[in-house]
Amino acid sequence: MAAIVPLAFIREAGNTAAGISTIAAIALVVAGAFLGIGKGDRVFNGRQVGWFVVAALVAFLAGSVATINIALAYSGLLAAFGGLGIWTLVEWQPLDRVRRWILAGITLAILAVLASAALVALDAPRVDVIVGTEAAADALARGDNPYSTVTIPNSDPFAPPGSTFDGYFYPPVALVVYSISDWLFGDIRWANVIAIAAFLILLVRPWRAISGSARTVAAGGALAFVLLPFLSILLRYGWTEPLSMSLLAGSALSWRKRPLLAAVLLGFAVASKQYFVLLAPLLLLWNDEYRWKRVAVVGGVVAVTMLPFALMDPQAFWDATIGAQFGRSPRPDSTNIIALGLTPPSWVPALVATTVAVLLGRRGGAGAEFAVAAAAVLGLAFLLGYQAFSNYWVLIVGLCVVAISEAAATPPVGSESEEPDGALEAHIR
Repeated sequence: MAAIVPLAFIREAGNTAAGISTIAAIALVVAGAFLGIGKGDRVFNGRQVGWFVVAALVAFLAGSVATINIALAYSGLLAAFGGLGIWTLVEWQPLDRVRRWILAGITLAILAVLASAALVALDAPRVDVIVGTEAAADALARGDNPYSTVTIPNSDPFAPPGSTFDGYFYPPVALVVYSISDWLFGDIRWANVIAIAAFLILLVRPWRAISGSARTVAAGGALAFVLLPFLSILLRYGWTEPLSMSLLAGSALSWRKRPLLAAVLLGFAVASKQYFVLLAPLLLLWNDEYRWKRVAVVGGVVAVTMLPFALMDPQAFWDATIGAQFGRSPRPDSTNIIALGLTPPSWVPALVATTVAVLLGRRGGAGAEFAVAAAAVLGLAFLLGYQAFSNYWVLIVGLCVVAISEAAATPPVGSESEEPDGALEAHIR
């Protein structure tokens, strides 16, 4: 839980403070992956729940004061909704289903405020993610192949003048989802708003009868997440992590009871962005009874989503989505170890991430364990990679919150069923 606090303060500028806070946060995530979840200790006491309240409050205060381009009126709305959400968590324990619906409504209201400020009140920034996806959506609507017909200006401030991307740079899952958003709403970024809304509802799970402390932990996690300072910036710039995050959350939260659904959602998540290839060793070695079925389903989903475009023009598809990732120069403004003046060789993040994936995959577990293992693997790769920004770390925060939420609602190892409400209530009073 403590990892949420330093992660809430990560900024886009590369500096020593950002680098140190990133290392501290990832160290906590990795430690949690190895020592916390999966040991059968699934009881959350009042102090631990309090971490969520503190994280939400601190992140909210930082966001209200420091968030770029948010008018005072929007900050006032955030203050009202954020304060109401924190008060609800503090005063109403345990949270029954009606009150969890109230918390879900509060988090969605905060998201609506952020979205209205970032997408409606302000013009869309003409960065490569937005410009490129709009061009790809137009090409797809005309029946053209976006991976071979689209040329996108590179908005990287450190790239040579006039640099471009030849072909759309994200896999087909992102292409289709964000194109639909562009066709329906005239803006690719509404797909992110919908994805984050789905993520918040999945966390709070107001429709599901979950036991005592899990109600508060899940709702607190949703509130902490939606109050992260850079969530509005992520929405404004259209980065695609929210789509991947909601798919991963759906997979982790359905892991035990609906393994086929979990595998399908995981397949779409893996196929949504290139760096999820780092999760392949984790999947191949994940130690549970559905391992090979899951691998087959995930592989099938990835193949089905990739093949139509790959077959149209194999070379163009490779060059646009895969080849463009190789040989890229480190970004000096990255929020990772580069902020400390260190640039490891390009093979180091892959080696470290794969080693941790092998160790955690052999342990296995359920959805909570997979979410925190994925956070550890991806977090280390981001920490040591050639670039990492706030959108990368929002994904890590999301995975951590999912892991904590699911662990709180999952019976301890060896238990036949969830504890009755009264047994868990005693631990949060």
